[in-house]
Parts: sequence; C-alpha cells; structure tokens
Amino acid sequence: LIYDDGLLPDNYFILDGEQKTELTITDDGNVPDFIEKVTASSKKADLCITDKARADLKSDDESLYFEMGLTPFFNNTSGRHDLDELNEGTKDSKAHYSMMLPAAVRAFMPTTKYFHVKYNSLKTAPQIYADTKAGMTAIEGEYYNEGYVVSLEQLKAADATALVIKGGDYKLAPVPSIKTMKRFGVGLPRGPQANAVLTQKASSHKG
Repeated sequence: LIYDDGLLPDNYFILDGEQKTELTITDDGNVPDFIEKVTASSKKADLCITDKARADLKSDDESLYFEMGLTPFFNNTSGRHDLDELNEGTKDSKAHYSMMLPAAVRAFMPTTKYFHVKYNSLKTAPQIYADTKAGMTAIEGEYYNEGYVVSLEQLKAADATALVIKGGDYKLAPVPSIKTMKRFGVGLPRGPQANAVLTQKASSHKG
C-alpha cells in the first residue's frame, strides 16, 4: 500500500541464507505468490525490498506499508444475506480472529456483530436495506475504511429477515465496531499525510 504517491519498490524478495526468491508485485500492489513462496522458505528467512526512492526515510516511516489480507469475507455476494447467515458469520469471524490472538487475551476478543460493506468500485453510492415484512427499509451505514458499517442491532431494530445490498459488486465482512477497529489501527490512514487524509475522508462522506 502506497501512502506517499510514490512508486512500488524496485524489488520485493525473500532472502533465505544466500538464496534470493523474487516475489511478484502487481500494478495494484498485490503479491499473488506471497503465501506459496513464504511457506516454502525457512523460518529464518527475511522479507526484503530494494527501494532506492525511500532509502533515506526513517525505519518507522509508513509511506510504503505491507498488509496481510486476513479479513474473513462472506462467500455469498448475491445481494441478500439472511439473518441466520449473518449470525453464523459473526461466530465464524470471532473464531477466526481469536486464532490470531495470544491465548492470554482471547477472552477479551471483541464482538464482531457489525458488517462492513465494501463496493468493488469506491465511487458506488451505498444501497443497503433491511428486508422486513413491510418491505425494504434503507439502513444507514457509517462510512469507514472505504466501506459502510452496519450493525446486527440495526437489522434487529428494523425487525429484518435479511440484509440486502444493491448498487454493484461488493465484499461483505463481519467486523468489530468502528471504535474497536480504530483502537487496533484497522482502517486508519498511514504515511506522512495520514491526518490530512483522515480529515478529508470524514468531510467528503459527511451526511
């Protein structure tokens, strides 16, 4: 992920002793062969980049940021998600996230009774509804992390039988509350212009 409007690094590779294994970086920053090549390396291997443009930056600078995609998405993207499916998703996601936490803090794993709707095109206007006996009722999602967060409580309050998502292709993920995500740094902008980006996004999506 690039946060300084610069280019991708010159090279991204695994250094395992004297063996160097190049990793593929696509134009959008994805590394499709990461898992395959990392798991084939020893535990003592290092992940390295050659990045002449950022050679003088401090070690904690996040102008270039590497992120593992560990979000558990729903397989269903039909546009309709029944309450049973959503409830099952919250249980699965809590188990998923708990596996990544140290045993001592697993008991404090926050609830994931929220749902993040991220359209494939960031220009898509949200069309998120609760399907009820009285018909479709619009659900207002709070904009965060390039998507819209709605809660299980909102759906229950509307006496919904399902969450309905229209407007375009999307990904749906069970997530903790926005407050919790912020506490763990999930979705927060990074890099030298982080504060400016956060302010601009909040202003542009107000109301």
